[in-house]
Amino acid sequence: MADGQVKDQVDEAQERPRTRPLSVALAVLVVAAAVLALLAVASNIVRPKDNSPEAGIFDERAYGMLGEPRDSLDVLFLGDSETASAFSALQMWDEHGFASYVCSSNGQQLMYTNSLLHLALRDQSPKVVAFEANAFYAHFSVGDVLVRTASDLFPVFEYHDRWKHLTPQDFTGPVQATWTDDMKGFKLLGGGVAAEAEGYMAPTDEVDAPSALSRLFVHMMVDYCRQKGATPVFVGVPSADSWSMARHNGVAQLAEAEGVDFVDLSFGDAKVDIDWSTETFDRVHLSIDAASRVTHAYGDMLASAYDLPDHRGDPSYAAWDECLSRYEAAVSDLSSAAAES
Repeated sequence: MADGQVKDQVDEAQERPRTRPLSVALAVLVVAAAVLALLAVASNIVRPKDNSPEAGIFDERAYGMLGEPRDSLDVLFLGDSETASAFSALQMWDEHGFASYVCSSNGQQLMYTNSLLHLALRDQSPKVVAFEANAFYAHFSVGDVLVRTASDLFPVFEYHDRWKHLTPQDFTGPVQATWTDDMKGFKLLGGGVAAEAEGYMAPTDEVDAPSALSRLFVHMMVDYCRQKGATPVFVGVPSADSWSMARHNGVAQLAEAEGVDFVDLSFGDAKVDIDWSTETFDRVHLSIDAASRVTHAYGDMLASAYDLPDHRGDPSYAAWDECLSRYEAAVSDLSSAAAES
């Protein structure tokens, strides 16, 4: 065999291993692109086409803020269910005239808080974003973060069960937000249940700091608020079930590190007295009697410290007065029912 032929065969043999990895890589890219395209199409079909309970959205009270008029909210609250039972946006409206919304969910983990924050600040420009500090202690893992990220990118991971209830609108209709909660995220609850409050907020130098992962998410959210022109603040809700002096100390240190105002409504001059023998709904969530005092105290602080606007009398906020009338009727009905029982 001629030397030239041998050389050609050697060169050909050396090139074969190169072409195979390139072909495999191209095939992987094609498959990945196809999978992503399928996920995107499936997500667009199964995701709720409105933010209403009837449309099948999860945590409708939290997502109700999407139905508020653009740039109409002055304060956004974020946190777990204890936040929803503590802060009445409509009472703050009645007393001060600023518009707020309580964007809460049961056991809210901070990666979910982060998702809700980004959604809210897409269409709203609040002056203040108040993070309820007890939510800093909800456990979550890196795996939970990955799942949340995947669900945000591809809602099919969160709403895959909706295929059972699909309608023609799900295949052709646009995604919109037409619904908002009349209570603006507040959960109106009765009382009469005693909480276990022995040793609650007993003095201690112990520090119960949020986890490193929680602190990372708090830092990211604080930074994002500032990028969007909002002032981030931390607030501690009275809770004999989950709050403590050690947690107060942990959040106080975190607030100092982040340069954020922290008001603990269970401590010091900001303390709101709660009758733990009667003023909870279920030993965890505050009754309306307790919530009204918590709301009054913190609403005063917000209005005075952050120069919030008073929209009362503004025709563009007339819907708030209508919601207030319904809210006052609901509070009256709850009080009457409690008196009769």
